[in-house]
Amino acid sequence: MIDSVTRRAEFDALRSRGQRVRSGALRMSYVSSPGAKVDASSVRSNHRVAFAISRKFGNAVERNRAKRRLKAAFAGLVAGKADSQPPTGLYLLIPSRRVLTLSNHDLIETLRRCFAQLGSTEQTTSR
Repeated sequence: MIDSVTRRAEFDALRSRGQRVRSGALRMSYVSSPGAKVDASSVRSNHRVAFAISRKFGNAVERNRAKRRLKAAFAGLVAGKADSQPPTGLYLLIPSRRVLTLSNHDLIETLRRCFAQLGSTEQTTSR
């Protein structure tokens, strides 16, 4: 299960100091959670996601379809194997219109490539 980013300060952190990556039809901004711990007794996830989809993207039906598809793909990756899960933290997903026409497999691969880029930029910035 994933939660939504709701506080203004979290959105500001994603916009100002978030790590930015891009893969295909998706741009992603990421901020790690400083005190994120996995609590086995809690169902609550440490993955919090926000979407930035303007009206230029399309009508409300298309914007909502893109959000649903991205949320389902993200949730599938979070629920997957522990070694391939994305890092816990805050995410801002900014899709292009191509997200509407991608197959589910391609959408999941696009997310995986974004997560892989996050992992590689974390390793290079920590040195």
